[in-house]
Amino acid sequence: MLKRFAFSIDRFKRANRIEKLYFAKEYFECAAICKESNQSSKGDFFTHYYLGLSNQKLNLIDESIKNLKDALKHIKNNNSQKSIGKYVNYARHEIAMSLRKQRKYQEALDEILSFIIFDPNYTSFYIVKAKIYQDLEKSEEAFDSINEGLRIEPTNTDLLEFKNSLVYFYSVEQVEKRR
Repeated sequence: MLKRFAFSIDRFKRANRIEKLYFAKEYFECAAICKESNQSSKGDFFTHYYLGLSNQKLNLIDESIKNLKDALKHIKNNNSQKSIGKYVNYARHEIAMSLRKQRKYQEALDEILSFIIFDPNYTSFYIVKAKIYQDLEKSEEAFDSINEGLRIEPTNTDLLEFKNSLVYFYSVEQVEKRR
């Protein structure tokens, strides 16, 4: 039991150091420690997660997506599953945004739709979905996505602001079509 306790403390210290490096924008060092940790103790959600986020900041998008998906595969291996809930949704959000950044729109839509099934109340998913539809110049689908999110959280400022910007772009689009 003492060994398990020492292992947990070591894991906590490492996770704390990784998180500090990430937020200090030390992405290379953060990624290096994450890679080292993943080699020595496979299956840690946070090391895959921060490796993915660091790789994203370093513009290594394919690696970032792979790392974030690896993090999601290791959710069950994390002892404190309840405490990682917001991180899980953020990892999913970042996967979809990375695919969007690569202009892999259909893959991004497929991912975001599957993520909505996992957690239909995470309103950021609806914003990502709307952004993808906006990129595809599908304004009506973008509005529908935002309205889905607003049904869940009617006062969400991010959703409301995005809806306002959609209204503006849609009106400009309609004016251009009339010309």
